[in-house]
Amino acid sequence: MTVSTTYLIRVLHGVEEKLEGEGHRREATLVSQLTSKFSASLDIQKDLDELLSVDGMEQLALALMWVRSRDRHGLNGLHQEVIDYDVNTLMQALIEQWADDGEDTPEPVPPASFREVLPEFSLVIAELARRAVVSGSFRGIPEEYLWKLKAGVDTLRLSAVREAEVDVIRFCDALDLFLGYVLKHRLLTDLRVIGVIQSANLTLQTVIGGRIPEDRGSLDQTIELLMRPSLFFEQKPE
Repeated sequence: MTVSTTYLIRVLHGVEEKLEGEGHRREATLVSQLTSKFSASLDIQKDLDELLSVDGMEQLALALMWVRSRDRHGLNGLHQEVIDYDVNTLMQALIEQWADDGEDTPEPVPPASFREVLPEFSLVIAELARRAVVSGSFRGIPEEYLWKLKAGVDTLRLSAVREAEVDVIRFCDALDLFLGYVLKHRLLTDLRVIGVIQSANLTLQTVIGGRIPEDRGSLDQTIELLMRPSLFFEQKPE
């Protein structure tokens, strides 16, 4: 994933959060689905060109192309002030576009079923773990793959909301908080991050995917750990 694509996905996450916070839930869902699509895309420019041809999506596509075209290589850590500016600019373009269209805001595409998304989520984590190892040694997690995982969490949460999987929604909220903490504190070279993510996913897949209700306590413990990352990382690695 290129720097420009990683940056675009990060901006989209910011737009989604602002839309959700201001009550634009349908629009936030649409942006979330686009984030997931771009995270997995092999040719993002082709996807943007296709979006430009969709009725009612022209303004959004042009705004995304503008964000992606800007040079971000000189930003150490992608400064939050610049990200906030692009988030606000992109969101304003969306609000104006959809306000002009009245009630014609494009309907989000229904998310895939929960049972389809759950194994795909595991594949995203497996890919992240592979990318963190070079020649058999842990070299740190590439930041873009953490952003890709955050997009995967969004997709999983959407499917869980649709099918009223309350425990999965709680899990997604907790994992998203944990990933946000890792990104904020630049813990990409801490091997424990991989361990927590893989262990959390194994618990989710066993309890929810395997339909083992008696193990719900282990899922609750996992969610509790993810919700309190500062306490976990205060512990010294064994």
